Amino acid sequence: MFTLFKRGRPVATAPGPGALASRIANFPVVSCDVFDTALVRLLARPEDVHLATGARARARGLTTFAAAAFREYRVEAERSARAEVEAEGRDEVTIAEIYGRFLQWGLVGDRGEAEQLAKIELATEHSVCRAAAALRMAVMGRAAGQKLIFVSDSPLPGAWIEELLRKNGYERDFEVFSSADAGLSKHSGRLFPFVLNRIGCTAREVVHLGDNPIADVARAEAHGITAVHIPQRGRPPEADRLAGASTAVRLLHSHRRSLAVQQSRQDSDGRHAEKGAAPERDAIDIARYGTILLLGYTLFVLSEARKRGIDRVYFVARDGYLPWQIAQRLAPRLLPGARLHYLYASRRAVVLPARMNDLAWVAGEIAGSLSGQTLDTAFDVIGTAREQTAAMLRELGMDPSMRLGQGAGQAEVLRLLEGQRAFFTARMAERRAALLAYLRQSGFLEPGPRIVADIGWRGSIQEALQMSGGLRPDEVFGCYVGLWPNALRERLNPGNAAGYLFAFGHPRSAMDVVADGYAVPELFFSAPHGSTIQYEMAGEIAHPNLAVEQEPGASSRRRAFEVIERECLAEIEMLDTILDGAWEDGVDPCSALVDLEQLLTRPTAEQVKAINRVPFISGINAERITALVNPVPLHEWVLWPQRTLRRIGRSPWRGGTARASLPWPIPSMTYRDLEHRARWLFRRLGRSVG
Repeated sequence: MFTLFKRGRPVATAPGPGALASRIANFPVVSCDVFDTALVRLLARPEDVHLATGARARARGLTTFAAAAFREYRVEAERSARAEVEAEGRDEVTIAEIYGRFLQWGLVGDRGEAEQLAKIELATEHSVCRAAAALRMAVMGRAAGQKLIFVSDSPLPGAWIEELLRKNGYERDFEVFSSADAGLSKHSGRLFPFVLNRIGCTAREVVHLGDNPIADVARAEAHGITAVHIPQRGRPPEADRLAGASTAVRLLHSHRRSLAVQQSRQDSDGRHAEKGAAPERDAIDIARYGTILLLGYTLFVLSEARKRGIDRVYFVARDGYLPWQIAQRLAPRLLPGARLHYLYASRRAVVLPARMNDLAWVAGEIAGSLSGQTLDTAFDVIGTAREQTAAMLRELGMDPSMRLGQGAGQAEVLRLLEGQRAFFTARMAERRAALLAYLRQSGFLEPGPRIVADIGWRGSIQEALQMSGGLRPDEVFGCYVGLWPNALRERLNPGNAAGYLFAFGHPRSAMDVVADGYAVPELFFSAPHGSTIQYEMAGEIAHPNLAVEQEPGASSRRRAFEVIERECLAEIEMLDTILDGAWEDGVDPCSALVDLEQLLTRPTAEQVKAINRVPFISGINAERITALVNPVPLHEWVLWPQRTLRRIGRSPWRGGTARASLPWPIPSMTYRDLEHRARWLFRRLGRSVG
């Protein structure tokens, strides 16, 4: 079983609800720590709660500085206030004293704004806190007459902590003791005698549950209280590469490192292991590489629509499927009143009819997309049976069994098209008429500007939609993940098209990263249905006819994509909950590539194998199911090294193909590194460099 993310191991095993219930059964008073014990957060660190609070505060106009700056100010405010109260002999600072520093430092205008910030922090805690299921089950099922108390080292007042606990299902009678209210803490040891005095019982009558080996175990036992350690898995710190990333990206990674997610993931791994569900486990891991890119691109589309005053957005199938799903969740807050459409379109269904009179272009498109297939498949694109195409070829004195691919066969396809021009153009004219009927009924041809959202890389569908609908270039604006330099032309230029990661080759650094594996993003920008083949008329209504993908790969691809879709949407919905809709204008491209860059350019062998388990669609007919990476055999390296290098360089994931094709002792390297070293070796060996 191959995985893309290393799964950590628990440093200790937390007791289950049955074991906890037996440990607390004989004590009149059950005492419990709150954070990381009774409640676990959906974020890894308390500082990341401040990051989300800062985003919410800025969205509400309470602050003008970035969420990352708010986090630093909030941490410093607590440190400063704590130093002052400790000098006075108190152990803990209050939330009011912390935000009082914001007022003193001029970060807010008045005391009312400082109080609002404190309330936003509480609302953020409500969004990110979840009950630890095993502990809640144990303490809520305790014996009648047992008293339950919660003892927390926190600047939050006890009433706020009680509100958090009740929201998360701690419903039976209990009492909360907060270090902020008492001015004493568990960590100093002074809060425990205070609590014993307030509840009027002896230390022997109390059992205390907590995760901190010092504050919850050593200090409790020092006062004669029985302590039960609830160990938690270690949470890795934030990676250095995330330090300058967008707020949403940092929060998503914090969420992935959180106790709540780690516990859920451990339970899920156990279930999958029992079922032997390795493919689903791999798909879950793969999805985590795509979430940020999908989110960032969707925010980019909505931002462009808002900036240009366009309220009609057409997400092109299949690449636009997940962005369309995400946009429907985010647009009500970010682009109110937007009309979001899912446009069934494809190169075969839209571009070929639009370019039907350019036979040389059509011939190159067909020959290049039917690699490895025979010449009698050339008219598959217009629904002609291969037997009929073979007969046409024989009439022209041509061999139907000739293999196509990588440009080979273009001249023969062109000869077929020219020899059967009347037949081909008649069939294409029918396709074009049905396409126009579909565009009219979808509202695409209504007057006014519209946005076409597609992955890219050459913008051919946008151009074809302009040509087919008789639209001016400025009436259709394109939003793409990226556009290669050769996308520049009269009908597609910086005036009516923009790329998220790179546009028309700029910035080159982002384009080079994607070029090493452009098919990997295409894996995320997929859909549970086949590609659009053509449009069929049923009376006056045009219906998109979708490709029937080849089995058994089709079922595997759909299942894998359903998992990827589920996981990506779940992460984005969780982020929306954490931020309460306080999204930034977008995720910058560098942040969007933070998870993908290594995967695209220098993947591990395990990553290549895991992604190769997900079947991939290729070809203009979108019916064939293939593996994303086809390794080059070792004997080809020996016999035809330069041809092998060129083959890897043309692959849709050349970083993955390079890794899969290199013999074991050779370390992982990018395709550029491989090409440089191979050419150096060719020169040393006296071989010509092609």
